[in-house]
Amino acid sequence: MMKANLLTKVKLVKDTTQFDFELVAGELVFLPGQFLSIKLPEVRSADDESNIRYFSIVSSPSQNKKFSITTRLSTSAFKQALFNLVLGAEVEVGAIGGVMTLPTDTAQPLVFVAGGIGITPFMSMLTFVKENNTEHKITLLYSNRTRPSSAYFDELIKLEEDLPNFKMIATMTDDEYWTGEKRLIDHEFIKENITDYKEAKYFVAGPPPMVLAMANNFDRLGITKDHYILEEFFGY
Repeated sequence: MMKANLLTKVKLVKDTTQFDFELVAGELVFLPGQFLSIKLPEVRSADDESNIRYFSIVSSPSQNKKFSITTRLSTSAFKQALFNLVLGAEVEVGAIGGVMTLPTDTAQPLVFVAGGIGITPFMSMLTFVKENNTEHKITLLYSNRTRPSSAYFDELIKLEEDLPNFKMIATMTDDEYWTGEKRLIDHEFIKENITDYKEAKYFVAGPPPMVLAMANNFDRLGITKDHYILEEFFGY
């Protein structure tokens, strides 16, 4: 395992914080969309909870000595310890993995489906696309309860302006002030918003119930398993 120090903590929205780390030595080699493990120095827990958890890398691979993760606060001992880390604290980093990575082929249109904090791997992919001026054609379907709880929303709007082949379609399912789409993302939602929806490659990240529902929606649309990748985000 490599060691890294906590550089900054940035509160994005309520109960959601980005943690920026810098490696003590070496370089972090990963593909946009992958995840890594974080081992905290100590987690106080009555049930002997492990002090290792996995997080999507939010930053681009171009930052090979620095990286960022983003997560929501919960009552778990691990999350409490993570959010209470002081700047400069040392953690251990390892076990980079994940198959939900940005394809090198830019011909096939891509559809990112993000539920809540599931937006994190897509931020790495989109930042990489912008940095390298690739020709990926990407539609993001981004579901949250409310606009104020939507991490990276302003950054995504800016990416829409900067990337001619990127479009975001946001839905807020429980926001009385939101004037846009409010439905859950289902098979009808996809049919209405994705041209040639059977030809696209889908990447889905979010809470387990949402990910399972998307798999069922793909079945209803006749989208085969070789056209989608699912990644469940657990609360830890």
